[in-house]
Amino acid sequence: MIDLGLVVRLIGFMILVPWGLLVVWWYVALVYYVFFHREAAHNTDDFGIKILTTGDDSEVLEKTVSYCEREPLVISRKPVSISRGDLKVLPEGFECAAQFKGEQLEWARRELPQPYTLYLDEDSLCNFSEI
Repeated sequence: MIDLGLVVRLIGFMILVPWGLLVVWWYVALVYYVFFHREAAHNTDDFGIKILTTGDDSEVLEKTVSYCEREPLVISRKPVSISRGDLKVLPEGFECAAQFKGEQLEWARRELPQPYTLYLDEDSLCNFSEI
């Protein structure tokens, strides 16, 4: 014969153990949230936009500049006309270990420091409301 008391204890065990584990899980989550959780950083307005270009394709550059919600700083190897923003041309005598657009990045880092900078390539189109 089947012991009814044993069946009741097994069913109770099968119900109480998952419930107990769930309670422990939520307790650990609550302790983590209270003591260790930090709020996500809010969007900041103190960042600058720097667009790196070779200066060869002004149409693509104009489209990127038009997507910017604030005045971008355009760093180019050659003089190029842009509708808005500030243009800086990489000096001829500037030397560093970096090559290609890395030179422009290094020059901007040294000469135009800013705490928060968003570097874009000349063909980058991004939704600034999500940044």
